[in-house]
Amino acid sequence: MHLENPQSQGKLGQLNIQNDGLIFSSFVMPISVIIHTKSEYPKDFEICISDIKSNEILCNQITSDKSDSLFTWDLQSKSNSYVEPGRYLVSLIDKSDMTMVDSVMCNVADTRDILDTVTMLKRDPFIVENYSQTHLWVYLDILEDIQKKILELLKNNSFEKPYDVAQVSALFIRGMASELQGNSQNCLLLEKITRFHKKNPISHEQISSSKLGLWLLYDFIVNQLADIEDKIRADAMTKCNVQNLTPKDKNQIVLALVLSIYRHCVLPRFPRNILGKGIENIAESITKSAIKYISKKHINKSISMCHNRNKDY
Repeated sequence: MHLENPQSQGKLGQLNIQNDGLIFSSFVMPISVIIHTKSEYPKDFEICISDIKSNEILCNQITSDKSDSLFTWDLQSKSNSYVEPGRYLVSLIDKSDMTMVDSVMCNVADTRDILDTVTMLKRDPFIVENYSQTHLWVYLDILEDIQKKILELLKNNSFEKPYDVAQVSALFIRGMASELQGNSQNCLLLEKITRFHKKNPISHEQISSSKLGLWLLYDFIVNQLADIEDKIRADAMTKCNVQNLTPKDKNQIVLALVLSIYRHCVLPRFPRNILGKGIENIAESITKSAIKYISKKHINKSISMCHNRNKDY
């Protein structure tokens, strides 16, 4: 959840957000709201959370005086269920006359199903039966590693617009799942993987280690899958109305791609001496730079596709 803090609307108190929060697959990072009040004696307040349609999601009573009070929202509603992704208003209400003292808007993005969706694909009976011994299995591992890295960056508050990144990531994964499961017999992505695997069979060891030779990995990801990924990423951006990514956020996503894809590369073996180590370091640097260049190129392509679609409306 990315929170936007407006100026205080009242004189009795002010809401300040202590940290950002998102719903993650492994745990909930709660929203912590510090309540600064200016009353000289204890004052009864209510913290009310409502959606953009003004429907009350949660309302808790709290007593506060000059010292700061802390309210924590774990992104659950009064029915103890997680709220839907969307925009919410957190309000501080003075109970003595039921006036709003201050408020802050927040955006909730649900990322809980990102990794669960990849796991589901690995357990899909059709995929397991027909593609567990193909490049698709390696690709699913790469996809999982990329999403884990993006979630880690979200948790560490590394993005300027985490809500946008979380939305696009979640919709991209759902798009990939839809592509693979929508009609498995006529899936373009699976057709490409089948043809590629016939020309470039890989061993059980490569599948188990989830690593491919550099040129094979390049040929597979860039020449076979990149165009489909670009389209699905553009679809995700269009659906959540994200027109662009900030330079910082784009760089962070590229970082996730570089670190994750590189883990699945097998570089040539070099002599285990000082010279060999130096050559290995150079090869690693060149490889990561190449992955960075290609990744940024395709993210920009998705952004361009998104812009062109919006011009058509």
